[in-house]
Amino acid sequence: MGITTQEELLRDLGPGDRADVVARFHDFASVPQQRLEDLAQHHALQEDWGRELYVLRKYLAVHVPWAVEQARFTTSQNQFYVSAGFLQTRYGTPIFLAFEQNQFATPPWFLRAATPNMAAPELPVPPDIPLPPAIPKGAEIVMAHDHIVGENGDRVAFLKRTPLVAQICAVAGAIQWSLNRGLQIPHW
Repeated sequence: MGITTQEELLRDLGPGDRADVVARFHDFASVPQQRLEDLAQHHALQEDWGRELYVLRKYLAVHVPWAVEQARFTTSQNQFYVSAGFLQTRYGTPIFLAFEQNQFATPPWFLRAATPNMAAPELPVPPDIPLPPAIPKGAEIVMAHDHIVGENGDRVAFLKRTPLVAQICAVAGAIQWSLNRGLQIPHW
């Protein structure tokens, strides 16, 4: 086994235009559930990672390919290392992932370690988060008001005593205002 190149990792990742990032990640690397549990419970800041740690799995499924695509990884003789996105310990120490070639051939890589105490020749830096596509000026934004003011009304509890139409107008206005001023946050 030689040192891994970016071309090899990109080939193993497959096309970047796949809609299901988690399936793409699973085709690339075997990630034991126990490794995810250790990462969530003992290393990373406490978060609600969803059922069976699906949110954490998806987070890694986005950040690991970005690291490979941006050449933000380091290598040793039989492993490559990436940052675990921007995950960190409660002390602010970054967390790193070590992958090695899978002895069972499929998928090609295996997550060997996920820890802030990585023993690597050189530690990688996190990938850049790509800019979201621009929303054209004047684009019609369709608001799911049933979801925002109905199903999740506790998020806008201060609007509870106003008529429904006023609630919808308030939320629609806030959305438009944030878009006009570039305040929206991309959802990856």
